[in-house]
Amino acid sequence: MFLKLSGPIITLVGVWLGLWGTLRMCRVFHPLGNLILWEILVVMWLYITGRGNKARQSLENASTYAAVNRANDFRTLGGVYVLVFSFFVQMIGASLIVADLIVHKT
Repeated sequence: MFLKLSGPIITLVGVWLGLWGTLRMCRVFHPLGNLILWEILVVMWLYITGRGNKARQSLENASTYAAVNRANDFRTLGGVYVLVFSFFVQMIGASLIVADLIVHKT
């Protein structure tokens, strides 16, 4: 039971850590602050629905904001560390999933 649950849960934690680390690294580009996930969904929806020009305009606006918003090197470096650590966590989770498959052959 441990292998069946721990692998997927640890892998999911690693994925969330990777998302968080990536967002910390790119924070300077996000004019909406904590609403960045909403901004990402809007831009992706514009691309999916064939409105690439409008999506590019939104991205251009964000990059303009980044020119005004000074980068926080401490936060960016922290994001890099979290992202790299997330890969190790995902590797552990994936290893446990493979171990579960080997131990519980059906």
